[in-house]
Amino acid sequence: MKTAIRVRTALILPLAALLVLGCSSGSSYNGSIYYYIENEEVVNDSSLDNEAGFFNVVRLGTAASPVYYAACGQIRKSASISGSGTSRSITWDTEELELPTASICTALVAFGGNLYGGFLPYQTLQSDMGLYKATVDAGGTLTSGFTQVTDSAVKGYQVPYLYVSPESGGDRLIAIVAKEASTDSTSTPYSYVIYRSGDGASFSQIYPATGTTLTACPKSITYQAYTGYYWILFDDHLVRLDGSTLSEVSVGPTLDTDNYEELRSVYCCTLTSQTLVYATSSYGYIYKTADYGSTWTASSQATISSVVVPFISFAEIPSYGGTTTCLAGAEGYGYYTVDDSLALVRYADTTYADLRASAIRSFYVDDRSSASNGTTTFAITTDYGLWRMEADSSIVWNQE
Repeated sequence: MKTAIRVRTALILPLAALLVLGCSSGSSYNGSIYYYIENEEVVNDSSLDNEAGFFNVVRLGTAASPVYYAACGQIRKSASISGSGTSRSITWDTEELELPTASICTALVAFGGNLYGGFLPYQTLQSDMGLYKATVDAGGTLTSGFTQVTDSAVKGYQVPYLYVSPESGGDRLIAIVAKEASTDSTSTPYSYVIYRSGDGASFSQIYPATGTTLTACPKSITYQAYTGYYWILFDDHLVRLDGSTLSEVSVGPTLDTDNYEELRSVYCCTLTSQTLVYATSSYGYIYKTADYGSTWTASSQATISSVVVPFISFAEIPSYGGTTTCLAGAEGYGYYTVDDSLALVRYADTTYADLRASAIRSFYVDDRSSASNGTTTFAITTDYGLWRMEADSSIVWNQE
């Protein structure tokens, strides 16, 4: 039975904070890059609702025996995994996890071996908003229900974006928090703060400076381990934040404001050149910088029948058709491959009609190759469910 609810981002405020839901539990996602589009097949396993909008996918358990959790308002858990390569099959539990009373999950990460989620109540009190934790055993199975994190930084507030930052001193849990401002009708309805935690229980403010808040909504944050910089995404610019000193520099490509161009995602490479940072735009461009944001190179504009293709996500895939490849998710046009010269090619197989027409919010890359267990990539869409691809010389997508 299909039990996933159809959660639309328009129902959840602030909307801007949900346009780009990060890069996968500290990866959503991180050149000699080639494009392959051969031996493609379609496989359809309707364990999940194929019309649901998904927010995140995370993996717990081990490389040899992974357990996946997918947030689509509700949270669904993989029940069993069989086979290997393109024959690998995932069966999902038919019932969702038990969530906090009358709430929906809009952000989900794995941190410290446990699940953390941002929850919005739709029938209960504002105090029930916030960050929740569920304890998970070594095998990836929940041993407790979700309980609210009580730190005043996150309790009672919307937490629309979570990210796990892979820092040298250990992973950090990053939360973008939307706080309700004054009830004065002339004031901005929300203010925003970014917090960091090393234990998932206590949080400290990292941006903006302590004692201040933002009126502009940060869409996402990602960490560049090579430099120790955080990259914070806004509509019209990026902030490069030193992870140690918390000093900031405003950077970003020059945008076509006459045509309302906005930045939609930012991605720090880890598999090819670790100095590369990519940004996607609503006006059909992919930008990259190799000098920490001082200068940017733009792709040619992507259009279909003279209509601009808005890009909303980006990821490095370790084995896409047998080679490391960058993919850019588009809003309503599936995805494009992006090579090191920023040449854009829309994936061509019309067999995957729903994937080609989807808005790919983000990619989740579960790279288990170091343990000889392959790589699984999920395309997380806002409108056509969850899609999965296994590392192989052929490109086979499965609609979960």
